[in-house]
Amino acid sequence: MFIRQILTEAPKVGRPFQHIEDLVFIEGSAGAKRSIARLQDVARGVKLRYKWDGKPQVYWGREPNGQFIMCGHNGWLSRDPAGKSQSARGLAGFIMNTGKAASDQEIASRQAFATEFASLWPMFEAATPKDFRGYVYGDLLYMRRPEVTDGRYVFTPNKVTYSVPADSQLGAKIAHSTAAVVGHAFFKEFGMPDDSQEPVSDFSNFDTNPNLIVMGATYVEQLPSVDAAKLKQLEQYVKTNAAAIDAFVNDEQLAALKMTGFKSDILYRYNNQMAAQGQLTGLAGKFNQWLASSKTSEPMKQKIAQWIQRNQKGFVAMFTVLENIRQIKDHIIQQSDQQGEITQHTGEQPGGEGYVMYHPAGNVKFVPRHRWTPTR
Repeated sequence: MFIRQILTEAPKVGRPFQHIEDLVFIEGSAGAKRSIARLQDVARGVKLRYKWDGKPQVYWGREPNGQFIMCGHNGWLSRDPAGKSQSARGLAGFIMNTGKAASDQEIASRQAFATEFASLWPMFEAATPKDFRGYVYGDLLYMRRPEVTDGRYVFTPNKVTYSVPADSQLGAKIAHSTAAVVGHAFFKEFGMPDDSQEPVSDFSNFDTNPNLIVMGATYVEQLPSVDAAKLKQLEQYVKTNAAAIDAFVNDEQLAALKMTGFKSDILYRYNNQMAAQGQLTGLAGKFNQWLASSKTSEPMKQKIAQWIQRNQKGFVAMFTVLENIRQIKDHIIQQSDQQGEITQHTGEQPGGEGYVMYHPAGNVKFVPRHRWTPTR
């Protein structure tokens, strides 16, 4: 579902929005400094943007000749011209003909989704200005107006449940709507990769059809507190250990040892799996035990063990930086989750998928891994 570009020096790690703490093993000391700079941005008042957990993604816009198009993520990435759907019928047909269904139940489920998704076409087309050119995308929050429960509209598009007071400004709009989407960004050309998106905060020019709510960016309004002294200490620690960290995650050296997947297939997977288990600290000390029980080949296990032994200082320093960045990040998330009229819950736990920050140096995400099961 996600785009992975193949780099000459190493496989790309993660996604267009990187976990802020992962930058230290993706980019070494430069990544650690970039993470600290983004945390300092938050301390200076740069607002974080809600990371909505909508489903499915929808792409829509107008061709250079004004023709309206609409599709899902598969259509956006497809090399099949039919993926660029120019009618509701074409959109439904593409969904039905993509992939394989193993049972009658799956076929019926796909048909129901294709029909419901394509039924939104007239609303999206009517909401898109005639003179608009290019494409935008967003996450659908619902395709049928949610019910009111205890005075609140409650909907769960994916894993996060959202709750909005019925008597709020947004609640009043929901009362007259059929569907809702939260917009994210703009693409100049159809099918461009996710990391070429241009962030858009204001989608009000699309929010003109009462049947379809098109929300723009939602920001954390109250400034979270950030421990400036701890950031300063971390900054100094990175400076002191920069050479060791960079040696440990050096792409050229890893490639020479035929370990180009060390970051993407080992470190990233290890960090994700430990986070899924709620193991967020002491990662350097737990790595060898995890590696021994992993499905990594025995020859690769030996290579990794030797590499760590040669770069023990950088190995420990890298995880020390990662854990400290994550601790600061989680404190920011905890404060941010307690704001706003939109209540979020992930399972039984309060809070949602997290927050994002667009930045010219690279987009980052603040995701609470302690409650969010990571995926590749």
